[in-house]
Amino acid sequence: MAGSRAAPRRLRTYTRPRVSLLYVLRRTLHRLLELQVWDVAAAMTFFGALSLLPTVVALLSVVSLLGVEEETVDAAAHLAAEIWPSLTPDVVREWILTLGSAGPGTGAVVLGAVGTVVSASGAVAAFHRAMHRIHDTREGRPFLHFRLVVFVETLALMLGAVLITILVVVGGDLSQRLGQAVGLPEETVQTWNVVKWPVILVVIALIVTLAYRLGPNVRQPRYRPLSLGAVAVVVLLFGATVALGWITDRFGQFAVVGRINSAIGVLALAWVACIVLLAGAAFDAEVLRARQLAVGIDASVEIQLATRHTAVLEDSERYEARNRRLARLVADAVRAGEDLTIEATPLLSEEGRLLAVESGRRGPEDVSSGSPFHADPVSDDGARLEPTPRPDD
Repeated sequence: MAGSRAAPRRLRTYTRPRVSLLYVLRRTLHRLLELQVWDVAAAMTFFGALSLLPTVVALLSVVSLLGVEEETVDAAAHLAAEIWPSLTPDVVREWILTLGSAGPGTGAVVLGAVGTVVSASGAVAAFHRAMHRIHDTREGRPFLHFRLVVFVETLALMLGAVLITILVVVGGDLSQRLGQAVGLPEETVQTWNVVKWPVILVVIALIVTLAYRLGPNVRQPRYRPLSLGAVAVVVLLFGATVALGWITDRFGQFAVVGRINSAIGVLALAWVACIVLLAGAAFDAEVLRARQLAVGIDASVEIQLATRHTAVLEDSERYEARNRRLARLVADAVRAGEDLTIEATPLLSEEGRLLAVESGRRGPEDVSSGSPFHADPVSDDGARLEPTPRPDD
């Protein structure tokens, strides 16, 4: 009925049109759903959790060799309790000593360091793959080259984590003791205890921005030390950490097994952190798309960025083209009931032969339930177009 049709939208003339922030947010959400970000974040969290044990073993072995194990463990336990109020220093101290029970020695240091890098590199590789999909590309480097790059990046991230840890630890009672040891005035120590958190957040934002730039297999335009997505990620993660610590502090008393609940809370926070990290990358990518549209670059389907590494992509495309050609020739020959004359290849066989894959007893209905869904093509004004028929239709 004519009355049930939706009324046409009011037309408006936009002078020098630009897409809005709502457009960017909508495309960001769609990209995250398409990426299935919760699964990618779970993989990153899993590999990060695997690297926890060898990391603790390596660090405890180092501090044991230096003879400062007790002081370091106590400082780490009080720091964890300060950030996460539901944890008590004694519980954290017991966790650390239990995880690092391998004992001192260079062997434990080497074993822990290698285990940490190998485990953590899985999370870095998963991050790379997600960044490729966000920027409509794939990994173009050979496997060994890619794993070597991931290994180096993991080492760099570990050094950054050590730097951040030092900035965090140098606070409170430890900063006062260090200040007295080097002769710093009390005002300087108190000032550092106040400004250390903004400094740490800026350092993390710089690292995240660099990861966003180096993660995808594309050539990024002009480098910006801080991106909108990275700043938003750091602020959200800091707020989430404080909020989750407050929640566990308020409701942790009702837990039956406090240690297990605290561990689950840490893993949940890490999972959410990975989701937010990928969301920031998707937001930055969509902001770049909007900026390309603002200068007249058609980025409606793909963000227009040159691919950095193409060797593997070119090989993959050649192999895929050969596979499509063979598949098309076989299907055409079967439909026409004709023989196929082509250069000999082990990829083809004949009906009744040992390696031949047969269709089944009932023919097409035994192997197919219909064609997969594809959105109907539409014109720029939204009108539906007829799909282009195939040559055999």
